[in-house]
Amino acid sequence: MKKIFLISPIIENLTLFRRELILALAEKGYDVTLLCSYQQEYEEFSRVGVKCINVDIDRRGTNPLSEFKLLRTYYRIFKKKRPDVVLTYTSKCSIYGGIVCRCLKIPYVINNSGLFDPKRIGKLFGVFLNILHRAGYSNTSCMMYQNPTEMEFFQRIFRKKIPFRLLPGSGVNLDKFQVLSFPQDDECNFLMICRIQKEKGIEEYLQAAIVLKKKYSNANFWVLGGFDEDYHVQIDNLVKDGVLSYFEPVKDVRPFIEKAHCIVNPSYHEGMSNVLLEASASGRPAIASDCPGCNNIIQNEVSGYLAKVADANDLSAQMERFINLPLSEKIKMGLAGRKIVEKKFDRRIVVNAYLEEIEKICQ
Repeated sequence: MKKIFLISPIIENLTLFRRELILALAEKGYDVTLLCSYQQEYEEFSRVGVKCINVDIDRRGTNPLSEFKLLRTYYRIFKKKRPDVVLTYTSKCSIYGGIVCRCLKIPYVINNSGLFDPKRIGKLFGVFLNILHRAGYSNTSCMMYQNPTEMEFFQRIFRKKIPFRLLPGSGVNLDKFQVLSFPQDDECNFLMICRIQKEKGIEEYLQAAIVLKKKYSNANFWVLGGFDEDYHVQIDNLVKDGVLSYFEPVKDVRPFIEKAHCIVNPSYHEGMSNVLLEASASGRPAIASDCPGCNNIIQNEVSGYLAKVADANDLSAQMERFINLPLSEKIKMGLAGRKIVEKKFDRRIVVNAYLEEIEKICQ
């Protein structure tokens, strides 16, 4: 059997967004192994013969010794197991996995997810990242881009043309995420689902919540997610003041989406926002940053509103517009979002693209 490796920082990334691909590969008779950090193997995968190798990754770490250790870990595993194809996800896994595959002459397919704004990370670090991207990405058998802006960026920095495909992000499982009944009460519930960190726009969302709660007692502001950065005190204080409700991460976000009137994603950058895909598939309007990966999904004033990136005032203004919409218009927006994802973002498109590329490599 041909061996397929999928590498990602944590198993949740694979269970939530690559499940259908993994099961399709196993069904076709591939020997599938997941390299990621996990507490226990995912039972559904184990039943079909999918194996897991535990690899601890500090997603945000920059310690040279830790980074070299990760690179060496990939090298040792790949050299011993000799996969026929490696599928990589997220920047760090893609860079380091790509470098190792390049050294060992193993075919690999990269799925990059989101770009950092050079203005925010600094010019020098941006140059360093470009060098790493060239080292890790240049020999890929196929580059899977999540949005056109990302594709244009990488095509500029590569010194040679490489095969590529433009995907609708990770896509969304339209059978799992179906249209949910819309809340009929007089409240207006905003929900932000995210890893809590500055780059996800948490500061702008909290500022908007403070402003709007003073004006609209019927508006509720929820945050669902784990802490990647230390916003504990700020969020705890807002919860105590009655401005905010906080919920820890859950495996199934659908019950929260069902109770929400609007999903908010003020992220500074995205590959293709899975939160927005799932919200739109569920028939919920969204307010999101006007950045690639968000504005590819949300059609302004049709399926939601777009706000300026890192602008709390504009985010607050767009959320206020939504509060004042009639219920019928809110429902109409949500259904418009569902039509958009049905047409462009079905996860089966992504699965079929991967199967085609893997079959080409394994011929």
